[in-house]
Amino acid sequence: MSEYSRIFDGWLTRYKVNRPLNKYELSNRLKVLDAIKLPPADKGAVKLNGVFIEYVDRYFVWRGWAAAGGVVLGGVFLYMTSRLALSIYTPPINESVAPLKFVVASWIFTMIFGLMCSGVFFCLGRKDFFCYTHYPIRFNRKTRKVYIFQHNGPGGVIDIDWEKVLLDCWKNT
Repeated sequence: MSEYSRIFDGWLTRYKVNRPLNKYELSNRLKVLDAIKLPPADKGAVKLNGVFIEYVDRYFVWRGWAAAGGVVLGGVFLYMTSRLALSIYTPPINESVAPLKFVVASWIFTMIFGLMCSGVFFCLGRKDFFCYTHYPIRFNRKTRKVYIFQHNGPGGVIDIDWEKVLLDCWKNT
């Protein structure tokens, strides 16, 4: 585990449960009874009323970058794969390379390059295209609960009592 937190921790790699905290986490721990001054979270709150406040997850501002970069990279990969595939049907005139060996080698490289490109786009697409736009966390003042959205379906929303969260934070300080 890294000594410090990285920007994509928890998004590209999963958080480990029941583990010792690293230096970054220990130095940024918030004390329950101490007043703190934080800059306003201008990109965090999505809904606010007299009953609850709803925040988005920290990766919300990063969503869409895989799509933007994927268009450019996809064009480059598609061009390279098509050039490689077209070279199969135009073997070199040089007699030092047997045409059959050239065709077989070109097919192998085309397949390997195509599989690598597909794998990269599958991994990026799963994290950027085929997921929710944001994962809200709702703090309900009246019911005194914290609701954390993970996915639709059974067990997709976690609800925790404020007192339990405070008690757990108090034990860890």
